[in-house]
Amino acid sequence: MHEFSYNTTLEELFTPKITSQLTKIHEGKGVLPIATVTGQNTLEKLNEIAKTQSAGASSRIEGVKITEKHLRELVDKKVRDLTENDRTVLGYRYALETVDQTYNILRVSPAIILQLHDDMFRYMSDVKTAGKWRGSDRVLAMQYGESSIVPQEGPRRFHGVRTDSVSPSEIPANMRELCNAYSAAIREDVYSPLLISILFMLDFICIFPFEIGTGRMARLVFLLMLNKNDFTIGRYISLDAEIERTKDEYFAAIKASAKGWADNTNDYFPFVEYMLGVVGNCYAQLTGRTSALSVRGSNEKTIRRYFQTIESPVSKIEILEANPTMSQKTLERILQKMQKEGSIERVGAARATKYQRIVHEIPL
Repeated sequence: MHEFSYNTTLEELFTPKITSQLTKIHEGKGVLPIATVTGQNTLEKLNEIAKTQSAGASSRIEGVKITEKHLRELVDKKVRDLTENDRTVLGYRYALETVDQTYNILRVSPAIILQLHDDMFRYMSDVKTAGKWRGSDRVLAMQYGESSIVPQEGPRRFHGVRTDSVSPSEIPANMRELCNAYSAAIREDVYSPLLISILFMLDFICIFPFEIGTGRMARLVFLLMLNKNDFTIGRYISLDAEIERTKDEYFAAIKASAKGWADNTNDYFPFVEYMLGVVGNCYAQLTGRTSALSVRGSNEKTIRRYFQTIESPVSKIEILEANPTMSQKTLERILQKMQKEGSIERVGAARATKYQRIVHEIPL
């Protein structure tokens, strides 16, 4: 049986690389108080954008197919006939809203985790396992958009993680021990709450407490823990979107750190390093957006600066999300002007339309 004792593990994690990552993240935390004073309205817009992005990204990570356009129509209540995928996304969005609005009073406990799992399936009446621990070794396994029920006999794995390391009868006790270990480590106030939260996330995935939704719940509870410990970056920049962008590395890190988990020989380092990178990248994104807000200039100058920072084509939605104070009408006017002068070009058509900077080569 796995032992949930974090002190030794946390001490071993303090390598120069991990220490450097933590230092950069703590530097990034200093941006939020400044942003709160200089751009409260912008932060509120970023908060709404982050929740919507997370609803789509976290669902897509687990195999649900949904476009950005449909996602926004869904959140804006413009879709009448909801599909199963729609209900999945809306449920995660609802659970995100709960965490965002009430994280100060929510405890990291089995009861709260079960409640959030139930919230996540509030729009799907046919999910009988909502708000309940896994009751069998038959789980819904998803591999990059392909789902299947894993049979009772044979290997049972979720992206390389055994889903039967903890039997259904042992799940309640394991979840109590996991939550108690987390609370004890936080109370001792010796190691970074961020590291403790990442260890919790990996252990949560290895316990595999739910038949459906374990991956989404692991990310949701991780967001809750970050908010409670004053790492509130996930309220303004989507952690799920960053994980989706690097999902191959995400699943590889889980697989590497889960190996040997059942007999306490696993190495948490690959997953910790990956997740610190995710959090650090999100703080860097917020720093960039906050810096842009503090620079005085016209909307046109802001968009020109924005195109200087990107390498890949971007859609209007992506540009507006990166510049939340700008209206769509203003953006369209600027894009039209920049196209006429030849500084950017449009690629794709209709819903797939994107814009990219034109790099003019200097003749030798």
